Amino acid sequence: MSSREKIDLVEKLLPTRPELAVVFDRGQPPAIEFAERLRSDFPSAGSEYLDFLCHSDGLQVDMYVIFGSSNALTPLQEIAAIWSNDLNLDLYLPIAANAYGDIFTITKDNAVHFLETRGARIPQPLCDSFEALIDEFFMGERFLELFPQGRGVSEWLELLKELGWHPS
Repeated sequence: MSSREKIDLVEKLLPTRPELAVVFDRGQPPAIEFAERLRSDFPSAGSEYLDFLCHSDGLQVDMYVIFGSSNALTPLQEIAAIWSNDLNLDLYLPIAANAYGDIFTITKDNAVHFLETRGARIPQPLCDSFEALIDEFFMGERFLELFPQGRGVSEWLELLKELGWHPS
């Protein structure tokens, strides 16, 4: 199942599972022009992230937020401006963050890097694609690798297990 299919499925569950509203929120798709403008403004924006933005204007999954347009809860342009002094935005575009403020960046070849704000602020390779970030880490079997202390009860982790996306 692709990440887009997973997102669509969880969104369909929301009316009957109100507890998920705390850990999942999907923005409505922005205008196609937004993704096209990003492509020209940020050469590092990978095609998978740009395709995602054509279907979701940002996304909240548990404690992770994927940035979107100026209409999203967390606008990409604002975050990019904040990080422009610390990151070469021609190489690394910040696309998501966790609750600590650590960020995930993407490169033109769709590789995703993780950058801890409390550390050396050097992007560390995480996975080969934006699809893997969502499918494996945010909505799949590798969810706890990003937050190993989060092994307690969590609405999101319980849903991942229930849907067979995370091992029990």
